[in-house]
This record gives sequence, C-alpha cells and structure tokens, in this order.
Amino acid sequence: MGIALRRQSDKQLEQIRKQEEIEKNMSMQLQVLEKEAAAKAPLLEKEKRKVADLMQQVSQYKERFDRASQRCDQLVTVVKQKTELVEHELDAKRRLQEQMDLLKKKLETVTNTQPQGDASLLKQLEEYKLLLKCQSCSNNFKSHVLLKCMHTFCKDCIDKIYSSRQRKCPACGTAFGQQDVKPVYL
Repeated sequence: MGIALRRQSDKQLEQIRKQEEIEKNMSMQLQVLEKEAAAKAPLLEKEKRKVADLMQQVSQYKERFDRASQRCDQLVTVVKQKTELVEHELDAKRRLQEQMDLLKKKLETVTNTQPQGDASLLKQLEEYKLLLKCQSCSNNFKSHVLLKCMHTFCKDCIDKIYSSRQRKCPACGTAFGQQDVKPVYL
C-alpha cells in the first residue's frame, strides 16, 4: 500500500510540475502580449487622431459641397429668369418688326399706286407717315421701344425723358428703366 501511495504522490507531483510549467509559459506569453499592447498603444492613438482628422475633413467638404450646391441652384434660377427675359425681348422685337414691315409695305403700296394730285391718297400717305413718326415730338421717326408697354418713340425723346428723371412713358405713364429701352430697326 505504501508503493501505491508513493506512485500516486509521484503522479501528483508530476502534474503539479506540468501545471507550474504551463503557468510559467502562460505568464511569459502574457508579459509578451502586454509589451506588444503597450508598444502598439501610441500607434492606436495616432490612428484614432487620423480618423478624427479625416472625419473633420469630411464634414468640411460636405459643408463646402452643400454651399456650392445651393449656389448652383441659385445660378440655375438666375439663368432661367434671364432666358425668359431674353425670350420676351426677342418676341417683342419680332412683333415690332412685323408691325413695321407691314407699315412699310402699306407705305410702298400707297406711294407706288398714288396718282399725282389724288388728295385722299396723299392724306392716307401722311397718316402712314404719322404712324412712323414719334408721337412725342412728331419730327423724328420712331427708333426705340419701351418693352414694358411696347410704345415706340425716337431716341431723342427717350433720352430727354430719361435724363429729366421722369422715366414714365408719355403715352400711358408706365414707369421704365434703361434696360427697358431697346432699338427698333425699320
């Protein structure tokens, strides 16, 4: 029975030594891992700072993009408004040109078909000439149009009205600005 106890005791001592060896190895591995973790801690902090900096840059770029997008939307609106204004002015010019072409044709017809001495045709010719002359001064031919009301006057009369600071159409009283005055070509 003494031998059996001895063997059992030897086995237990062997197991204790193995456990101590395992514990020693694990303790050494823990120390190595702790040293590695301590060595990598500054690197981790550095990477965290980089991430924070990048996040801040992303935020700044997003703000800049938002501002640029808003500015782009504003410019698109302005371009639409300017395009509408140009289209309106071109339409007004086209209508005036058609009106003047018609008056020229009527004047040509009257001039070509007028026999000398026919008083009614002379009167009609004078009426057509009056249509082409400035209604304000009755001396010069109409050469400019006020886009707001579409009345036409000679350049001299429009310049006088504008320089006197009245800036209202003599025919209807509609206010106008310099950008509302456009030339008409007959």
